[in-house]
Amino acid sequence: GASTGTYQIPLTLVWNQTGSLYPFVQNDVFNVTISPTIYQQLISKYLYNPIIDLLALLVLVLIIVLIVVAVRTSRRTRSNK
Repeated sequence: GASTGTYQIPLTLVWNQTGSLYPFVQNDVFNVTISPTIYQQLISKYLYNPIIDLLALLVLVLIIVLIVVAVRTSRRTRSNK
């Protein structure tokens, strides 16, 4: 993909509808602006925020602990039956 920014794109149009010796030539320049995606905007906004990083780490650890507890609980209930 293209990087974010504004780019100039030159375009040369050449055509000869009448059959003359000298075709019609037209040069145009277009400006194309590419904006960052929503994902890039969110990442750049929250990536370097230490509070958000700490909360994300806390949530990740909590999810891992819950998975481990759920697996141990299911194994104990199976072995007790």
